[in-house]
Amino acid sequence: MIKRITLTGMLAVFMFCSFAKEYKQAAIDYLKKSKKELNLSDQDIADLVLVEDAFDADSKINRVWLQQTANGIPLKNGYISVLFKDGKVVNSTNSGVFDLKKQQKSVTPTLSVTDAINKSASLLGISNIGSIVKNSNTDKKKNAYVFNPIANLTNEDVLVCLSFVKDKQDAVHLAWIVQFNSLDRNSKWSFEIDAQSGMLIKKIDYVLHCQFENGANYNTQQHANKCSSLIETPNLPQGAS
Repeated sequence: MIKRITLTGMLAVFMFCSFAKEYKQAAIDYLKKSKKELNLSDQDIADLVLVEDAFDADSKINRVWLQQTANGIPLKNGYISVLFKDGKVVNSTNSGVFDLKKQQKSVTPTLSVTDAINKSASLLGISNIGSIVKNSNTDKKKNAYVFNPIANLTNEDVLVCLSFVKDKQDAVHLAWIVQFNSLDRNSKWSFEIDAQSGMLIKKIDYVLHCQFENGANYNTQQHANKCSSLIETPNLPQGAS
């Protein structure tokens, strides 16, 4: 009986793999034909990195999500999607920018990653933080850094990655994204620091704070946007994953 179930299971897996189809190349081909409508350059398409190529059994839709990058550096929330049903494109979106590679003259930070952490601490009024020590999970090839807990700043790892980000005027900046929990865990901070000038681009607390009439407080952790698979899975638009 056990052997029969095992063989049946193996047959089911074989049949699934036989009929499963990847749509990455079909999505790329579609983007090349539709680059004008989707506001993509040839270079943008060449630099795309696959995030997901999956079939959704409920909707019967194949989803392809691609990350916009330039020189190996991702654009935060810069995703291109192509959705297929019965082998045909039924929808496509682009939350990136046109000609990303030409948006920045240099992709080499002048501000160090440790300076970005110190800058973030100073923006919270904290000046006496402890030693900044890299964790073994750091992956410089992906510009993703993990630092051990830093005294007077956080009791947990500090996550930093180099990314392109957009400001309120949609101008693109090369930035360090620095993220950590506060010592009391009442805040999950994310700082986007310009990697050239050291200017603050965006400061986010991913914990929602609510005050009620009786004085009670309510905190809830929101899902944070990250820029590297080392740090956290991408925050894809609804329905992507």
